[in-house]
Amino acid sequence: MTKLSPLALLGDAVTRKFTPVLQSVLVTPQHLYATDLDVGVSVPANGFTLVGADAACVPFADLKRLADGAKLETIGVALREIQPPTLDAEPACVRAVARWLDTESFDAVVLRVSNAADRTAIVAWANARGADIVDAAAYTHVVSEILRLRDATRRPPERYLDLAAGDLSLEGIEVLDTADFPAPPDSNAPRWFDGTIDAAQLLDALARVAPAMANNPTRFNLCAACVEPETGRVVATDGHRLHTASCAWTTRAIDRDRKDGKGDPIVPPSFVHGCFAFGLSRRLVEILVKRLGTVSGALHVWTTDAIVLVEAVETGVRWHARVADGQFPDHRQFIPRDADLTWKLVASRVELRTELARLAKLIGRDTGLLVLSPGGGAELRVEGKKVRSRAIKLGVESDLPSAVGLNIDYALDALDALSGDAVAIEGDAKAIHWRGGGVQCLVMQVCI
Repeated sequence: MTKLSPLALLGDAVTRKFTPVLQSVLVTPQHLYATDLDVGVSVPANGFTLVGADAACVPFADLKRLADGAKLETIGVALREIQPPTLDAEPACVRAVARWLDTESFDAVVLRVSNAADRTAIVAWANARGADIVDAAAYTHVVSEILRLRDATRRPPERYLDLAAGDLSLEGIEVLDTADFPAPPDSNAPRWFDGTIDAAQLLDALARVAPAMANNPTRFNLCAACVEPETGRVVATDGHRLHTASCAWTTRAIDRDRKDGKGDPIVPPSFVHGCFAFGLSRRLVEILVKRLGTVSGALHVWTTDAIVLVEAVETGVRWHARVADGQFPDHRQFIPRDADLTWKLVASRVELRTELARLAKLIGRDTGLLVLSPGGGAELRVEGKKVRSRAIKLGVESDLPSAVGLNIDYALDALDALSGDAVAIEGDAKAIHWRGGGVQCLVMQVCI
């Protein structure tokens, strides 16, 4: 399992637009935090402390520049206590550092040293002269040491020395005002839901339903995945298709005992009628699908009045988003009962998907129709014309009364979402129902 750097995780939530503050990362003694107001990501600060400040706001671009030296050891040196050095017997690396320091005027500096022997020599030289030496092992600590070494005016040092492969270079770091940075979510806010789930379980369910989420801001209530902890169901729909998958929660608790000022019970807010549910915004789902593959073990998930927060228990990385707006449609009324299904075809998921993907490359996924015909026939059509295909033959358990069609893009997404190789394709008068491995996909029919 690949372990991602904190920079990659934070970059998911750093906007490339708006104000410089939202293009920055908030550094605190506990976490590094980034947000674009839709989603937020925080990673642990690995135990460093800030002296002279509770937090600082550092441009993400500067963090990226520092990340180029993430494999280099870092040494923070406070210079106010250093006496004029005697360099006659010092190594070349120490003489180079001392000469550079002698030509510059500032209170503190952070040194990045790639060579272990040079690093040891510089530490010994600085220690002998009463310097404040702090070791750091990653780029996040470069930022922390710059903040740690603030001078009496509480302004951070304006420069740091990069000593890599014998070359000296000088760069600046700007620290912005933290007052304008959005506050991280309050972990102590009252929670409506609090539960744990295996990361692989949630990833699998979200990946299967994600293609069906709407991408139209005017239908904001559909730009989300609906999570029902009590049933274990995860659902997404864009109004033309609907995907459902299941996941097993290890623990789940819903606050049904909260009361208002008059002592009357408060019903927990739900994203869907009929049972308790919460919504994960499209942005948050996309980030989780991209990143949960690097997470092992349990996730801690909770919701408040304002946010949904997902925490990787093992690493302490947190993702959060605002509570999804609006009300999700009651998806139960759209899923047909077995008694309502009038026809059923069966197929090999792998074989059918391979052939449809081959044909889609010729005509484009957005322009073709997959037409299912009586007798188990299946073909692709573009603007009424048939597309030559290898023989696609589907098994027939209950034959269709007439040909039905569906968008080829939706068919491919459904085949990707299903698990296992055996696929059942069923239908009634309105929709085509795909089932496989406990996953269900519903796609509206197209008139032929």
